[in-house]
Amino acid sequence: MAMAVDFSISHERSVNFYRYLRGIMNILIVAVLILCQAFRAESSTNRACDNQEYQKAEAKLESAVKKLQSVEKPWTELQSVFKTWEPCKLKFQDEAFIEAIANLTSTRWEKIQDLNEIKLKNHTFYKYILYALGNDIVGMERWKRISTLAKDKCPAGAERICEDILKTGDIAPAN
Repeated sequence: MAMAVDFSISHERSVNFYRYLRGIMNILIVAVLILCQAFRAESSTNRACDNQEYQKAEAKLESAVKKLQSVEKPWTELQSVFKTWEPCKLKFQDEAFIEAIANLTSTRWEKIQDLNEIKLKNHTFYKYILYALGNDIVGMERWKRISTLAKDKCPAGAERICEDILKTGDIAPAN
C-alpha cells in the first residue's frame, strides 16, 4: 500500500511539472508571435517610398504648413501628414517637417495640450515631435522661446508634455 501512495505523489509531481513546461512553452510561443508582429510592423514602417508617394507626401506637407496657423486642430493636421510622410522618412527631407513642428510649437502654444490625445493615439508621432524639437534646425532663438513657454506658460493638463519638451533641452540646438 505504501507503494501506491508513493506512485500517486510521483504522478502528481509529474503532472505539475508537465503543466509547468506547457506554461513555459505557451509563454515562448506568445513571445515569438509578438516579436514576429513587431518585426513585421517595423519593416513596413521603414520601407522606402516610391517617387509618387514622395511627391504626395511633399505636397501634403506644403499644403498643411499653409493651414497650420488657421486650423482648429493644427497638431491633428500635422499628424495626418505624418501618416503619409512616415514611409518616406528615408527619402524625404526632415528639414521641412521639423521646421513645421518648431513653428507650430512656438507660434500656436495655446494648442500644445492637444498633444495629450496624440501621445495616446500615435506615440510614434509624439516621439518624432520631441526629436524634431531637439534638432539643430529649430535654432537657438526659437528653442529658447519654446523652452520658456514650456517652463512659464504650461497649460493645465499639459504638464507632462511640457516636461517632455524641456527634457529635449538636453539635446536641444547648440547654434
